[in-house]
Amino acid sequence: MLFRSVVEEDVGELDQFDLQSYMSSAMANQSSRAIKPSDKQKREQQAEAFISEGDELFALSEKYQADFVVRGNQALYELLGSVYSLGLRIEQSDNSNEIIRLVQKKIKADHGIKIGSSASAMSTMVQYVIRSDKRTSSRYAKVLEVAMAEDLSPEELPDYISRRGGINQIQQIEAEAIAKKQGSKESAERLALLRE
Repeated sequence: MLFRSVVEEDVGELDQFDLQSYMSSAMANQSSRAIKPSDKQKREQQAEAFISEGDELFALSEKYQADFVVRGNQALYELLGSVYSLGLRIEQSDNSNEIIRLVQKKIKADHGIKIGSSASAMSTMVQYVIRSDKRTSSRYAKVLEVAMAEDLSPEELPDYISRRGGINQIQQIEAEAIAKKQGSKESAERLALLRE
């Protein structure tokens, strides 16, 4: 098949991951244009060809997932482990407040990123290293705060994040726990008011 040769040639490395090549060659196939709606055998063959092509795209998707997404996530978790280590060492330093202040001053001067003066060393270092949008930095910092609360070492962090289902899963579970706790507190307050 035409697609198989494109996949075998182009999927080897990220630089060669070229779905556009596949689409161009698949669209050039003229056999589907000559089929009439009343030609059942040709329609079934065409359906089988599309299903086969879909199966090959699924295989390509699995390869992409394994080669790039999983490895990319693992690399991110290892980077966060290094940021976590740096943040812990700064927090344990006798001069932590001055270090945090100077890092915040530098990131504002060099990159225009303002970090609140009450930000922790962990949050400050996530924003300094990641330099992404605030939402992403905040998500990463929250995961590192959970790791601190669970007394994890930096070496344990990548496996911990993977085991818990990733950054989004950790954040979601923690947010639900906080909401449940807050909801229970509010329910107790309302019940106390009703009893008065």
